[in-house]
Amino acid sequence: MSWPIRILHLGLGRFHRAHQAVYYQALFEQLGDKWGVASFSMRSPDARDEMRRVHNHYPVAVFSRDNAELKWVDSIRASYFIQEDRDAFLDHMQTVDLVTLTVTEKAYSTDELFLTLLEGLRQRSKPLTILSCDNLQANGDKLREGLLSRADDRLRVWIEKNVSFPNTMVDRIVPALTPERLHDLQLRFGTDNPELVATEAFTQWVIEDKFKGIRPRLNEVGAQFVVDVKPFEEMKLRLLNASHSLIAYAGLRKNYRFVHEAIRDSEIHQRVEDLFRDVSPQLETSADLNAYTRLLIERFDNEQLPHQLKQIAMDGSQKLKQRIVPSLQRSPESRALHSVIDDWAHLCFETTPDDPQSAKIVQLREGATFEVFRERLAQLLLTAQPR
Repeated sequence: MSWPIRILHLGLGRFHRAHQAVYYQALFEQLGDKWGVASFSMRSPDARDEMRRVHNHYPVAVFSRDNAELKWVDSIRASYFIQEDRDAFLDHMQTVDLVTLTVTEKAYSTDELFLTLLEGLRQRSKPLTILSCDNLQANGDKLREGLLSRADDRLRVWIEKNVSFPNTMVDRIVPALTPERLHDLQLRFGTDNPELVATEAFTQWVIEDKFKGIRPRLNEVGAQFVVDVKPFEEMKLRLLNASHSLIAYAGLRKNYRFVHEAIRDSEIHQRVEDLFRDVSPQLETSADLNAYTRLLIERFDNEQLPHQLKQIAMDGSQKLKQRIVPSLQRSPESRALHSVIDDWAHLCFETTPDDPQSAKIVQLREGATFEVFRERLAQLLLTAQPR
């Protein structure tokens, strides 16, 4: 089956395969629209090679608390590794109608992402929409600012006229699978496909309606086009993502492994409820926040989808300044918010964290008492803002 490649995606990871690619699959299955994707791994050739071995055809296991189903995805039509497939990247950048990204928060604090996109934009002649799908407030604005600040004068003028950067909010829990869990799911669903990903039934994609050129009919397959994404991203970052971090650090300190185990701990559960209580009044939204937070607890308490705490705990220096700091600045007396930083600091004090600023964190720890170290980490969160 031939699908034209109309989307270039940076970040060939689990989330992309269980979120955006599933929406594109729905475009075809429900509307007959073929929006094929060329997906580029940014980290290693392994993801490219593994996808090529299954001819970019893979299953998505979707779990609610009571049900499970398997969906097959074919919308990713080509897989690449950005460092080795540069010519393919430049060729696709000239012809696609949409570029999307899932490169994680830390990529926005380096030059690599921006210089890669600028290289692709340098020879493009027609308008383009670039959608950041990462957990950053005003992610499209940040992407635009990062590109313009690094572009030469000619390219900067062209980008300002011809490229749009809608802000977006994406939400779907897609845990990493251990080899044992992958094997169990393969047996359960009767497939030996090694690219199987597992996710929850809940999915959300909110997009600022600010496109250049052709716009895929994503709103007809479950996505939302809105005038302002900010209320949605604030709600997700400061309730879902913030409570996820709380559960991860508190749970690891109590030797839990998975989210569903930790949220069943009465003390951790109460701290999550306290965080919801302190943060909800800060949010300007028409949404029913009581219903939203009840749904979050249900999503966390899904033992069919074990989500490792150590996965959520990664990159705390990048995540907490988005998830916790804005709320703490508005509610400086919140014990629930302070406790997230406390638990993160305890883990950093006792072990070397999996964090892009791990060397700096280790340096801050040298010769310090925990109280001094905790204050230094708090300052790191306040000062190390992404560019």
